[in-house]
Amino acid sequence: MPYIPQNRRKEVRASILKCKNLGELCYHVNEDILDYLSIKVARSYIINPREGRVNYKWADYAEILGMLESIKLELYRRLIADHEDCAIEQNGDVFDV
Repeated sequence: MPYIPQNRRKEVRASILKCKNLGELCYHVNEDILDYLSIKVARSYIINPREGRVNYKWADYAEILGMLESIKLELYRRLIADHEDCAIEQNGDVFDV
């Protein structure tokens, strides 16, 4: 996780349009995911009084990772695959399959 300067965090968190680089975009997305988990916790989880923190379930993390993987795959399918196909046509394929 890229760590961005404290003085940029409030602005970056306020709007994805304020992100100036991939590190800030990563921070913004991470904060949105943490907000989502907090909302989910507020609806259905109890804070562990001994530890003073939320006990997330493995399924919560798997849900988030699955969502991120779906986004990655869709981005590749919609944007990157066409770019790769054009590069193959221009430069030739590197695989002999």
